[in-house]
Amino acid sequence: MAKGTIKWFDQEKHYGFITPDDKNEKDIFFHQSSLKNLDQNIDKGQMVEYSEKMTERGSQADEVIILNEGS
Repeated sequence: MAKGTIKWFDQEKHYGFITPDDKNEKDIFFHQSSLKNLDQNIDKGQMVEYSEKMTERGSQADEVIILNEGS
């Protein structure tokens, strides 16, 4: 599982981007439905763990786990 930080999240559209801890990787898209615990709040700055999957639109975070409360 990779680790990263929530870069931003759109509460109305239910998607956002994660900045990977691996600085060689590009920001990765995620949808709220990919959270393991759907009742958690999502905020900029939260540390997360996730797996990566390929879709027809490119790479996407999956099985996202929030590790802290963020900023």
